[in-house]
Amino acid sequence: MCLSVSLVQFAMIILGIQVRQFYDVRQIKKIFPLILSAQITGAIMGGGLIGFFTDWVGGTKNLIGLSGFSMVLVLALLFISIRTFRQTWEKPTLQQKNSKSLHQLIKRKYVVYILFYQILALVVNQLIDYALMEQAHARFENSADLAQFLGNFVALATILSLLFLIFAAAKMLTRFGIAFGLLVNPYTVIFTIAIAMVMVIMPDTDASVLFYTLIFSRLLAFILRTGTTYTSMKAVYQPLSSHDRNSVETVVEGIGGPLAYGIAGVCLILLKEFSFSYTLGFILLVSVLWLVTAILVHRHYAKALEKSIKRRTLDTDDISLQDEASLEAITGLLKSTKTTEVLFALEVLEKLEHPTLDEVSINMLAHSEARVRIKALNQIEHHKRTSALPKVCKCFEHDSNLSVKANALRVICALRSEYAEEYADYLNSENPELRLNVMVGFFRYGGIPGIIAAGKHFESITHSQDAQQRILAAQVLEAVSFSRFYHPLLSLLKDESIPVRIAALKATGKMAHPCLFAALIDNLDSVHTRSCATNALIKAGEGIVDIVDNALCEKAGYPITTVLQLVRVCSEIKGEQILLMLTAHVSHPRHIIRYEILKALYFCGYKISPEVELVLHENFLAEAAQGLKIMRMLEFFSDNEKYALLKTALLNEMNQGLKRLFLILSLFYPEKQFYIAEEQIRSRQKEQQGLALEFLDISLPKKLKLPIMALVDMNVPMKSRVKSLTKYFSRSLPDTRKPSQNAWLADILQDNWTGAWIKIAVLRVIEAQHVVELKSVVESAMAGEEILIKECAAHTLHALSPEQIKPEKGVNMLSMVEKILHLKSVDIFSQIPEDDLLAIASIVEEVEVPADETIIRQHEMGSCLYLIVDGGIRIHNETKTIAKLGVGEILGEMSLLDPAPRSASATTIRDSFLFRIEKEDFEVIMSNHYEIAQCIIWGLCRRLRQSNG
Repeated sequence: MCLSVSLVQFAMIILGIQVRQFYDVRQIKKIFPLILSAQITGAIMGGGLIGFFTDWVGGTKNLIGLSGFSMVLVLALLFISIRTFRQTWEKPTLQQKNSKSLHQLIKRKYVVYILFYQILALVVNQLIDYALMEQAHARFENSADLAQFLGNFVALATILSLLFLIFAAAKMLTRFGIAFGLLVNPYTVIFTIAIAMVMVIMPDTDASVLFYTLIFSRLLAFILRTGTTYTSMKAVYQPLSSHDRNSVETVVEGIGGPLAYGIAGVCLILLKEFSFSYTLGFILLVSVLWLVTAILVHRHYAKALEKSIKRRTLDTDDISLQDEASLEAITGLLKSTKTTEVLFALEVLEKLEHPTLDEVSINMLAHSEARVRIKALNQIEHHKRTSALPKVCKCFEHDSNLSVKANALRVICALRSEYAEEYADYLNSENPELRLNVMVGFFRYGGIPGIIAAGKHFESITHSQDAQQRILAAQVLEAVSFSRFYHPLLSLLKDESIPVRIAALKATGKMAHPCLFAALIDNLDSVHTRSCATNALIKAGEGIVDIVDNALCEKAGYPITTVLQLVRVCSEIKGEQILLMLTAHVSHPRHIIRYEILKALYFCGYKISPEVELVLHENFLAEAAQGLKIMRMLEFFSDNEKYALLKTALLNEMNQGLKRLFLILSLFYPEKQFYIAEEQIRSRQKEQQGLALEFLDISLPKKLKLPIMALVDMNVPMKSRVKSLTKYFSRSLPDTRKPSQNAWLADILQDNWTGAWIKIAVLRVIEAQHVVELKSVVESAMAGEEILIKECAAHTLHALSPEQIKPEKGVNMLSMVEKILHLKSVDIFSQIPEDDLLAIASIVEEVEVPADETIIRQHEMGSCLYLIVDGGIRIHNETKTIAKLGVGEILGEMSLLDPAPRSASATTIRDSFLFRIEKEDFEVIMSNHYEIAQCIIWGLCRRLRQSNG
């Protein structure tokens, strides 16, 4: 008997683990009730066939053998399912292999609450069974009548449970969530047992009424436990980490059950000495504890869900040298043979302004490592330790390292109380470091004589024909950092030499003078200077507010890429003025700019004001309404493959809209992890998506939940989602008539969308189907600002009306679309949205190569990628062929990210047509679309994993 019970318990635990591996937390609420209904159906069939099997095996004793054989079949089916769906099961990680002990598991409050919930639920059910049986014994004196009652009761409870599981459980759990599944059972038990107690206390209560009240209580408890509690218990494990989940379920199911039965047995022995009213009172007390535990489980379930989708970061502890042990540790690092440890110790002492810093810095001038000596010199200069002058002079005279010598020369100028004229000859030194440091020393510390001496030399190098001299001039300005001394940078920031401009941008970042901002922004256009220009603008701080404001108002005429970059700069600066300026543009008409503004406000930690809240709520409703519109379009265009490109474009627009919606939610509720939840929903991991959806379901307020869940929950059919959203917007969007194809196509061309691809896809449909009725709409698109759309509209217009536009004036839209389709077919580009691929397609060079021509030579530096559109290529070295590539395959992809000598040569097998993408052009695209870099890295990682098996 014990073995049979153990095997059943083991099988149920394995079944629970399988369910959680195959389904996410949202699907469990729908699927698990059906699985339990199959279990109950099996119990009904077993009960109905018991007579047949008793006769077949020759008596009730032989049923034990049949039961054992059935259990073996169950275990075999479990084993087969595990083998069949092995890929679904997670591979054990290091954490899973080092599983936690029971003591470690139950240290967590959430696990303890789950365990107590399980124990209390089982104890309450056992106690109610006892109460019902006690009343049944009193009512049925004949054992046959009692057996008949129990049989009828079990049959009724089983049938009702089956009906509830099939028709109601999943819907109720989906509608009301885990809270319903955890709380409804204890609530109903408390309600019915409280009624029973009142009946017992009242003197004239009919015993039959009490008996039927207990029957009703036990029926409800049985039905709800089977239909909702079991499923909810499977779902509450999901927020746990994957390596803890199975262990916790094993503890709760394997230990909680037997422990609950033992506790219930002890309670029943004790309750025999008391009247029935005490039994009901005890059941009520335990039920209240069960309810409290259920509330605690649900609260911690929400917290666990939020924690499961957070990005964990490690914060370093504050450093303090108040105790002797910490000071001893830093002193030990100063004696380390590792340079990085010595430098770290010096930085700590300087940061804390420790009194030993002066002595340590002077002693470090004799350190064997040049970097340490330079660090010590900088500290002496910063703190003006004049007592160190003799040793600094000695360092300058005798140090063999030129960098150390140059830094010592500058420090001497700092420590001297007068112009160090004897070092003026170094202004003409051939060593640029010596010249740099002596000029800086004279400008900073030499007074008027020093400035005059250094100024003459500085003037000559600023206007030198040699780019290295101009770089030196910019470095001097950076080191001196006099804001009044900004004029030379105006010409250096426009220098034809990229290295000179980079050096000038670094100097501009130090000065942050408003007169330099316009030249700074001009340097955002070049991929080579964008990073330095961005850093300089960030250092300028809130001084750029008016410039960004004008850019967002489109007064300055900056290209959209520059405007986007300026908004991203604001997210790094933060500050009250920045936030006020950004909030004034939260309803910017361009979707892509509005997205960057919302993201900047989010990362700035903006606390929403009542005025802005109203504006954002209107934006939220507008975005949700746009989402409904896109869903209706998807529903309309879903049945025909000729709309495939358009459907993909609509899905991209839907994703962009969801990003903006979740940013608005993140501003409404900054303490929640809605921004991260959106990333999890877009991820390709089913478990993460399920957890994120469940987090939204329990975290969103009612007024926002319906539109969000309708837009993101892909487990619900599109038709149902459209219906619920249409009902939500029934007042504000009364017109729900189903437009025609032409109406939808015209609407897309005339609407404001995030990217250009959706309009290009519509133009492709209009051209392919020759929709002449939309000719005027195409003409309007041709008159727009987007160059790609204008070109594609011109080609479509030529197809619709050849006499209106001559062929040579049209641009081959088909080639642009084909480029994107070819790029989309390549693994590393497959996850990039078409709007971003438009940018890549614009830099693609079409190359025709005859047979037997080598396009890549081994050991040459790689600078481009090739995609085979037609033909074939042989990869080889000097002695053998390594591989043969065909249509749709790429070569040289690593050179886009990491230029290095080619590992092999590539020669065409036959006449071939190729796409070529140059590294320099691709860097420009990636700098404007960081998502492209992410997708390519994902693609390369995926290919690497596949190649490694």
